[in-house]
Amino acid sequence: MDFGCGNGDYSLMLARVVGHGGRVYSVDKNRDVLFDMRGRTRGKKLDNIRPMLLSTEEDPPTDLNLPAESIQAGWFSDVLHDGYFKEDELKRELITNVRRILSAHGFIAVHPIHMDKKRLQAAIESSGYRLERRYRGKLLFHGSEFHRGTVLKFRKAEH
Repeated sequence: MDFGCGNGDYSLMLARVVGHGGRVYSVDKNRDVLFDMRGRTRGKKLDNIRPMLLSTEEDPPTDLNLPAESIQAGWFSDVLHDGYFKEDELKRELITNVRRILSAHGFIAVHPIHMDKKRLQAAIESSGYRLERRYRGKLLFHGSEFHRGTVLKFRKAEH
């Protein structure tokens, strides 16, 4: 799942990684960007991307209408910041909902841009996850530029 997929740069890359046997849920609250992203897949044999429009009744949207344990990985790049999720409680609500749809051995990866990494890590860990790995290095950002950044990988914490 690519949460807050925007124009789909990461969704397209993820679709190639999971191949035809996998599926990528490209999740966004903006119908227009999902439509544009679908246009970008034409002619690329990427029929494994499923655009998913979030309800705009909640802002920010935190409810994911997917079955329990239906995804193996969640990707969050530049979306969990205070510009979208002003309160940590909203971040926790979303991440808790993701925990429900995440498979038992699944993980989430977060590319924290425009946010306090320690505060975000605390919010995620308080939602039933444990930090498994921290990567710091050169990252592809929005499919067109590189920058030094961090990716945090979390797994479900055992109770």
